[in-house]
Amino acid sequence: MPNVIVYRRDLLPLSETFILQQILNLRSWKATLIGRSILKDTLNTDAIASQILAEPKTLVHNIAKRLGLLERFSQKNNIQILAKYKPNIIHAHFGIDALEIAPLARAAGLPLAVTLHGYDINIYSDWWERGCGGTGMLTYPARLRKLSAENWVQFIAISHAIKTRAIEQGIPENKIVVAHIGVDCNTFSVSSVPMTARRTILFVG
Repeated sequence: MPNVIVYRRDLLPLSETFILQQILNLRSWKATLIGRSILKDTLNTDAIASQILAEPKTLVHNIAKRLGLLERFSQKNNIQILAKYKPNIIHAHFGIDALEIAPLARAAGLPLAVTLHGYDINIYSDWWERGCGGTGMLTYPARLRKLSAENWVQFIAISHAIKTRAIEQGIPENKIVVAHIGVDCNTFSVSSVPMTARRTILFVG
């Protein structure tokens, strides 16, 4: 059975059940969840093999991280961590996380699949370039476009709208496939509360 490393920087936000369920429902692949930190309030991932990568703490690395230049530094320790799982591919959720793990994928000689979910591709380039996402993300759009040119990188869009937006952002159309995130309908049921008795919740985002 082939092995996939699923990368998400922080393991694992309570809102990201879609990542957890996708891993749990793999049938033809063995998955290992890898990140750089474990959140205080997190999803229960006990049913999945997981690993925290070595995170350099030196001043030089911290400066490089803020400038988005961390890929220039050695990934030797983390390559050894990956090697014990014998991965065939790395799957990164969100474009931002893909840029973080791409240097390691390159150094390890592994193909990289990147799932684009929404904010990571829908936000206009000039928002990042004005520094609204922080100084370390000023060049995010340009670095994502550069990554998309690599022959060992492929993108997955969760909808045709996301694919269209990715193309508008400069990612080649032939590097993007659409794969909708599935929902287990057996975990949901129609409410027995009549419409007239239901409360209304308004969400503005």
